Amino acid sequence: ITEAELTIGEQVEADKMLFKVIDLETLWVEAQVYETDLASIEKSKEARISTRAYEGEFFTGRLFTLGNVVDEITRTVRVIFEVKNTDYKLRVGMFADVSIEFGAPKEVLVVPRNAVTSVGGKNVIFVHIDPEYFIGREVLLGDQNGDFVEIKSGLEIGERVVTTGNYQ
Repeated sequence: ITEAELTIGEQVEADKMLFKVIDLETLWVEAQVYETDLASIEKSKEARISTRAYEGEFFTGRLFTLGNVVDEITRTVRVIFEVKNTDYKLRVGMFADVSIEFGAPKEVLVVPRNAVTSVGGKNVIFVHIDPEYFIGREVLLGDQNGDFVEIKSGLEIGERVVTTGNYQ
């Protein structure tokens, strides 16, 4: 019982809610996932869930439903994971971090997505060479993850790139 809507000795009508009962043994965790990651989520089917309340402790979520509508503004899809909560640590309404592993981790070179501009139909990044001197380089893009994009070629690790004011 999570809520009681009556007091002892109170007379109640037939349509009045008396109690709210929730099964806390299995909970749903909702996440917003970028549309570019949908195929990977369908393959993975599991998520690792953590909360700030229980630092360092992880809960396993099983893919329950994958939304069918992409949000026009955030370009995300609603995904729901079912989590076994047998020790009742998770509470309804908690915020959680959801991590989905898509396979073996790999090291890649990434830059903020706003560092990449289109010049003549090509993906270009402006690299800081010397004080007040920048050069545009064509780059080959790879996977995207949130606000970051993988650079497959055209940039070396440690090079400084322009992230704002690219056209100036």
